Amino acid sequence: LPAATVHTELLPTGFPRTPQGAVAQLTEIDQAAQQNFSRAQVQLVYDWAAMPGAVSQQAWNMNVGVNAGLTGAGLTDATAGLQVSYTVTDAQVKGSLDGGNFVVACVLGELDANYRNSTRVGVGDCQRMVWSAGRWRIGPGEQPAWAPNAWPGSADSVRAGWQAVNHA
Repeated sequence: LPAATVHTELLPTGFPRTPQGAVAQLTEIDQAAQQNFSRAQVQLVYDWAAMPGAVSQQAWNMNVGVNAGLTGAGLTDATAGLQVSYTVTDAQVKGSLDGGNFVVACVLGELDANYRNSTRVGVGDCQRMVWSAGRWRIGPGEQPAWAPNAWPGSADSVRAGWQAVNHA
């Protein structure tokens, strides 16, 4: 994946106007949204990333995942000692239209959660990424079909079309 060239915004950005650039921006969006399972962080990232008409914040995969994780574990945003990280390891591009200005990008990563016990799961996400005002954003439309959640690098992930990413 290409490296970010702009580090002065909420998230690293400045990725090229290519499918790989769209995947790189989605990587930054998803990693930031999953950070420590904070609903406030999810809202902040969504507001930065989503264009008008994009999937609602309530239906956005990252929000659904954070809410399900917190609710399932009986935790809140303020739970002391909760540590969560999400690292993208694989990606795929489902399609590109409009001269490369519209890309359905997908990322798969490893979610590590620690609170009294450790949990690790593979989490995938696909989004409509649109080139707008010089950067990639989550574009208008409903939430794309859920990406297959497979363990990164597993036979299931390969069968689902995931490919390992290398970060520049």
